[in-house]
Amino acid sequence: MIGALNILYLTDNCFLKEKRTKYVIQQDTKDKHLKDIFLYILKNGTATRATLAKTLRISAPAVSSLVDEEIKMGLLNEYIEGKNYNVGRPPVTLKVNNSVINIPVIIFKRSGFKFTLYDLSFNELETFFVPYISDFTDGINYDENIVTPPKLIPTNIVVDSIIDILDKRSKIFVKSKMNALIISFPGNICEGSKFFVSIPMRAQISYDVLEKLQKYYDNKPLLFGNDSLFYAYAERNFNNTSLKDNKQDDLIFININIGIGAGIIYNGELVTDLITSEIGHITINYNGVQCQCGSRGCLERYININILINEVKNEIKNGRDSEVIRLVNYNINALSLNELRLAYENNDELVCEIIKKAAEQLAFGISNMVSIFTIKNIIIGGGIETLGNKFLETVIAKSKVVGLRQLMNDIHISYPQKGVNGESIGAIRYYIEKYLKIDN
Repeated sequence: MIGALNILYLTDNCFLKEKRTKYVIQQDTKDKHLKDIFLYILKNGTATRATLAKTLRISAPAVSSLVDEEIKMGLLNEYIEGKNYNVGRPPVTLKVNNSVINIPVIIFKRSGFKFTLYDLSFNELETFFVPYISDFTDGINYDENIVTPPKLIPTNIVVDSIIDILDKRSKIFVKSKMNALIISFPGNICEGSKFFVSIPMRAQISYDVLEKLQKYYDNKPLLFGNDSLFYAYAERNFNNTSLKDNKQDDLIFININIGIGAGIIYNGELVTDLITSEIGHITINYNGVQCQCGSRGCLERYININILINEVKNEIKNGRDSEVIRLVNYNINALSLNELRLAYENNDELVCEIIKKAAEQLAFGISNMVSIFTIKNIIIGGGIETLGNKFLETVIAKSKVVGLRQLMNDIHISYPQKGVNGESIGAIRYYIEKYLKIDN
């Protein structure tokens, strides 16, 4: 069976160390070997008992016994490849059994939930988007120029919406197969807090949401984490660089969408005990624009998707001409990053002016992060990559003329390799690799 866990927080500034110690760190040797065998096969696709014994340095009899247990649990399948002409037992290949378990990932976006269902091998089984009902968003003012307190979303609305997605809207989700529920949230997540606040969403939800969901789903494990941290974990081991004097596993993922957050991989592991996800609230202008957080001059008040689009819209309303007007057939409300990318690539004066300024401001933010963390592999994504390679090239160029030269000369800035699905991929990978508990 898969061992039960309590609610787990993948958090930017604190961690449930007691629960982490109890359920994850203090595993006996057998549990560790069961997990090592499973993860090796998961990573490599297939393996034989002999390969497992040699690679993991576990005795052959022990490997055989442990593998047999995982087969009985339904986690592994075995089969014989091709024909065997030798005397004795033919080699048996092991693979992960993807039919026994499914794991749903629910992502809070500004306008709705994104749902994705995965199997044990990170294969996407189903995905769709569900807009929030009116009771969820009523009373929220998304005007970037108005500072408003985050709205507390009633617990029953959040819980009922997620249950509706899983039990009614999904065509293939099976409650009895669910191993865990994973929720990604674009905001501050802290142990002991009664509420989880998202400044970009202008909303907060109660801790009761998690308890009620876990109770409804038979106390299955629930992992609740910040979106930027999941994005960063998705890039772990996938983003290769040619950096000198810097570990390739170390990276800072800057998540730019309706706000700005960051996730950090250090020594190959996700940093969860620092306030990294709120990096958008570092100040680049102490006398600057008022932010929703209450401060002034925060980075995310100068560069996020909505800010860029609104700046172009406002300039057009004030009489400026731009190619984007024709690209949206004179419906300026339909303006998106796709039109900004096309106009930028065509050297549209207005769009170039706004995007170059944003790239420079982002470069200052990157310089601050590199100075603090001394990590030089920088990935920018979360949605902003829609602006295309020219924007990336501009950010790289601007970064070469800001900050401390000794730190900034050899940084590597790129877009994510896992793309727009990185958030859910990082979430499922983190849960399976770190928290999936295999025992009898």
